[in-house]
Amino acid sequence: MQITRFQRIRNHRIFRDFSWPATGLPDFGKFNLIYGWNGSGKTTLSNLFRHLQNRTAVDEGEVTVVVDGRSVTQDAIPTAALPQVRVFNRDAVNRNVFELAGEELPPVYYLGEDSIETQKKIEKLKTDQQDNLLAIAVSQTEKRDSESDLERFCSDQAKAIKNLLTAPGGGPYNNYNSALFKRTVERLLGSGGGARLSTEDKKRHLAIKGESARAKIPIPTAAYPNFADFVRRVGDALSQSIVSNSLAELVSNPELSSWVEQGLGLHRGGNTTDVCRFCAQPLSATRVAQLEGHFNDQYQRLQSELSNLITEVDGYQVSVKAIQVPDKNLLYSHLISEYEQSVVTMNRQSGLVGSLLAVVRRALMAKKGEPFRNLDLMTFFTNLAPSDSPAGGWEKFFQVLLAAGTGISAVVGKTSFDRACQLIGDHNKQSDRFVDELKSARQALEEDAVIEVLEDYRAKSERVAKASNSASQAEKAKRELAAKITELERTIRRHQPAAAELNEDMRTYLGRDELRFETKDTGYSITRNGQPALNLSEGERTAIAFMYFLKSLQDTGFDLRHGVVVIDDPVSSLDANSLYCAFGFMKARIQQAQQLFVLTHNFTFFRQVKNWFNHIDNIRGTKRPDLQKLKDVRFYMLRTDAPAGERRASLRVLDDLLHRFESEYHHLFQTVFEASEFPDDTPLNQFYALPNSSRRLLEAVLAFKQPERAGELHQQLQAIQFDEAKKARIIRFINTYSHHGLIAEPSHDLSILHETPQILRDVLALIQHLDPEHFANMKVLCESANEDEHAATDGT
Repeated sequence: MQITRFQRIRNHRIFRDFSWPATGLPDFGKFNLIYGWNGSGKTTLSNLFRHLQNRTAVDEGEVTVVVDGRSVTQDAIPTAALPQVRVFNRDAVNRNVFELAGEELPPVYYLGEDSIETQKKIEKLKTDQQDNLLAIAVSQTEKRDSESDLERFCSDQAKAIKNLLTAPGGGPYNNYNSALFKRTVERLLGSGGGARLSTEDKKRHLAIKGESARAKIPIPTAAYPNFADFVRRVGDALSQSIVSNSLAELVSNPELSSWVEQGLGLHRGGNTTDVCRFCAQPLSATRVAQLEGHFNDQYQRLQSELSNLITEVDGYQVSVKAIQVPDKNLLYSHLISEYEQSVVTMNRQSGLVGSLLAVVRRALMAKKGEPFRNLDLMTFFTNLAPSDSPAGGWEKFFQVLLAAGTGISAVVGKTSFDRACQLIGDHNKQSDRFVDELKSARQALEEDAVIEVLEDYRAKSERVAKASNSASQAEKAKRELAAKITELERTIRRHQPAAAELNEDMRTYLGRDELRFETKDTGYSITRNGQPALNLSEGERTAIAFMYFLKSLQDTGFDLRHGVVVIDDPVSSLDANSLYCAFGFMKARIQQAQQLFVLTHNFTFFRQVKNWFNHIDNIRGTKRPDLQKLKDVRFYMLRTDAPAGERRASLRVLDDLLHRFESEYHHLFQTVFEASEFPDDTPLNQFYALPNSSRRLLEAVLAFKQPERAGELHQQLQAIQFDEAKKARIIRFINTYSHHGLIAEPSHDLSILHETPQILRDVLALIQHLDPEHFANMKVLCESANEDEHAATDGT
């Protein structure tokens, strides 16, 4: 696969509108030599080849390249079928020779585009390593600070809990520390966090945690009546009606009735008599029968029931008055308050109970005296207000009492008594399991204290976790960077030529042994005449880069026999001896290429390549070969013109004089000689290159005539005895439109270009003045060449 031609290059740098002509310009061959001065488009062409090498689209202008008859546009380059291409040009020097500026003395050099790119990656990774070290330091500092902050926090909280729960004589919290605090924190976090203690629970636990074990207390007893039932029975008894042959005088007079009832009893049983024991008069049987009818069995049963109720009341009164409860100070402190309140309530209500029982007893006694009357217990509470009852509250109290039902226990004090007994029971239970209660209270207080600061702990822990993660990531990045650097360095070393091999190639390439390589890490240290090469010259850098480029063509990644090699001015700044050695070295390394392109502005190097190519096509002895009909080799030149003031380049067949003669001087002389005879109506665009050609021609002539002033054209001209006006016009012409071999953009008065033929005749006159014989011979040579060209044209 070969590159056939650049079919079109439009608006791409100096190639403004170049199209490969249909005739007159042969397609690229196997071996191609392109000659052109600086600024004529060589670098542009080599960069286009570079796009083919890298398979990158051309982003400026329009470019179409033909490969094996197929047209490939600039956008299709990345995906098109292309041969392998390797390009050496001015940019290749920087791509293939690299040192770490300012890193160390002597510097370490890296060779080869791939190795340099890899080394640059290494240097970038090493910069990243420095950033990583800073990140590690920052993250480690943050990790230490956050850990210290968390540990200080845990220690402070543990100390507070220890102070709260330390017990005399020892205990599990006397040695409480941050580790135990953290363990509680993790347990609570694992169970959802827990809830804070209520105010009452906390108060109770605080009381327990400060206690010592106390003795058990006997629980008091009291014969509290079933007041609901008792009041109901009293009410029933008071409301009973006796069915009997009642005597009106006795019914209306309870005292009398009582006295008669007692007297009747004294006349019965063992006291039976027919005589009244009061008046000693005979007892009438009818009167006794009337009295017995009045005081019948129902009457007796009621009296007995009333007597029993009165006895029951008396017993309750004794029992309530006899209630004794333990001293409050015997209980655990957290029970005392409620116990004391219950006892106060019980005592207050016990007084009311006594008053209640007294009223009930009076009611029963009244019923007993008036058994035939229906009595209402309420009337005894409304008519009789005991002195110890609450002001205005006695009737209300009794109403509550009668309506209390099952809640009457609270009204009469039994509930308070029961609560006091329950608290004594709690006291006794705590005494029985004092150790467990104390442990539970302290644990509850510990958890409450921990829960209070749980969010602070979580926030500080998250800061630690974040810092630890950052430190871990930084350490991971450190390992990854080190691994990447190691792998890249291994890659460079694997493809790194041995120093001895480079030394031999350099000696062969330059023809001398002053530059020596020594392997150092992934690069080389270079010495010049045994001393460190601290600053390589441009020529040395170019030589090293080109030597390494030629060596890279032997890599397994490039198939030279099926590849395209492009070389642009590889011998910049080399002396003549080194140039010949470099040419020989290059020729040996690239002659097997599938296709070769050599671009140069150095005429000596051009001549070496030209002679080599002439030998390939066996045209060395041919006086005037047809450069458009060669077999394997092609000779081209780059020319520029400037129509409408815009410089543009084009590719042409090499000028016949450049091919025929061994000096560029012949071509320059012929160019100036022919242009000096241009007619006056010649377009200006034909003149733009001539100031530069004139300058180069004069530099060549004067360098030979005045070698002591070589490179100082103005002084050389001033030293010549020649027409001063013509000299001034020549100097103005070449200085305005030419600059050291570069064809400059016209930016001055264009009128002087109209004088070009005349000025060129002045230049030729100056040469004739300096060496008439030489001028005459050159004139004959140019005229002969023109005749041959006309003859060849007529023959076609």
